Amino acid sequence: MKLSTEEMNTCIEKIKEHFQEVHDEEIGELKAMLLCDFLVNECGAFFYNEGIEDARTYFMSKLDDVYALQK
Repeated sequence: MKLSTEEMNTCIEKIKEHFQEVHDEEIGELKAMLLCDFLVNECGAFFYNEGIEDARTYFMSKLDDVYALQK
């Protein structure tokens, strides 16, 4: 999975904000970038698969609605 530059920058800022707010710790750009890379590479597939499953469930419910109209 690859993030665009804008997505990566947003992710880095969110990580830095999280560490400041939750852990009262200021982390640098590099540490936040490495953590973002780790999360994307190691955990990204879980979130992607969950999104696919959510979309499948949504479309299946809409398909059920179409079949219900045919009765």
